[in-house]
Amino acid sequence: MNIFFDNSQPWYFGTDGNCPSNKYDFVTTLLHEIGHGLGFLSVSKLDGDTLGSFGYIVASDLSPLITTFPFPDLQGKYSVFASYMETNTFQSLVDTAIFPNPSNALGSIFKSNNVWFKGPFAMAQNGGNHVRIFAPTTFEKGSSMEHLNESTFPPNNINTLMTPYEGMSEEHHAPGPLTIQILRDIGWNMVPGIGIEDVLTNSRIHLFPNPVESIANIYLDESVDHASLQLIDFSGKVVLNTSFTAQKGIYTPVDLSGLPTGIYLLRINGSSLKLIKS
Repeated sequence: MNIFFDNSQPWYFGTDGNCPSNKYDFVTTLLHEIGHGLGFLSVSKLDGDTLGSFGYIVASDLSPLITTFPFPDLQGKYSVFASYMETNTFQSLVDTAIFPNPSNALGSIFKSNNVWFKGPFAMAQNGGNHVRIFAPTTFEKGSSMEHLNESTFPPNNINTLMTPYEGMSEEHHAPGPLTIQILRDIGWNMVPGIGIEDVLTNSRIHLFPNPVESIANIYLDESVDHASLQLIDFSGKVVLNTSFTAQKGIYTPVDLSGLPTGIYLLRINGSSLKLIKS
């Protein structure tokens, strides 16, 4: 993959999660673009504001950017990501009997605000519901059809990394569980224990990142108020014992910067998971 950055932008290159209010977090932007490079990409196109297509993007569409590799002839093929897209009435966007490729019918859908991702892993993560894709009524080249819906996943949501807009000081140093499951749907194998979220079966606790350098972001599938949060080292000593309050689906930061490096047991309301402090 090739990733291009505008060096005139005020980037913050730190990795400590403390991006200033007047800068853009470079790590967040990089992770977002890597997501596209891994296949979070529909290869959709809109010509003349009416003709929609998949797989007809050519090198000149990317001008003035030039790839370091020969640009592929997509031959009108759908990306795997696009193959999971449908309307809210369950019409598949790759069903050429309904949406010929290319066609004005596709172009209309691209601007319908009515495009959803139906991958089974993503739907399971999303409570059995389809996942809304960014398809505003005004087509935005490079943004429409290529991202999660902005208003569905606002900046304070754990799954907002792959939305189209990033504000100053906005930081997301982990992909979020929904993006992980979308990557599974499009064919990637996910190996646990290398920084991806760990899930506690009983309480559905998610931890990002793991290993943790300073800030551990924790969220639950249900809200808790003044729950017990403990960190226990390998000798059995409780090194942290505090009250933990979290809103359902919203990550809550816990500062572990003062914790020595090592392996710990994180326990919340009786459920446990391994936490690595790096």
